[in-house]
Amino acid sequence: MRFIKSLGPFRLFLILSSIGLMVCSFFAIGWLESELDDRKLILYVSSALMPIFFFLLLFDMLMNRIQISDKGVEEQNNYRCFIRLEAIIVVLLVASWVPFFISILN
Repeated sequence: MRFIKSLGPFRLFLILSSIGLMVCSFFAIGWLESELDDRKLILYVSSALMPIFFFLLLFDMLMNRIQISDKGVEEQNNYRCFIRLEAIIVVLLVASWVPFFISILN
C-alpha cells in the first residue's frame, strides 16, 4: 500500500490506463471485422491512445531519471523502482499491440 501511495496519482493513472489498453489489445483483432459500432469506437480510440501512453510512459521515465539526481538514497531507490516498473509496462504495452498493428499493415 505504501508503494502505491508513493507512485502518486498521475503515475498510478498512467500505469492502470496502460494495463487497460493492454486488455483492449487482446480483443482488437477480433473487433476489426465486427459490425457493432460500439466495438469499433473502442477499437479506434484505444489504438489511438496506445502511442500517446507509450510516449507518456517514456517521458515519465525520463523525469524520474532527472529526479534521482536531487533526492536522498531512499527516494532514489523509489524512483529507480518506478523506472523499472514503467519499463516493464512499456515492453508489455508494445508487445500486446504489435499483432494488431501487423494485421492492419498486411
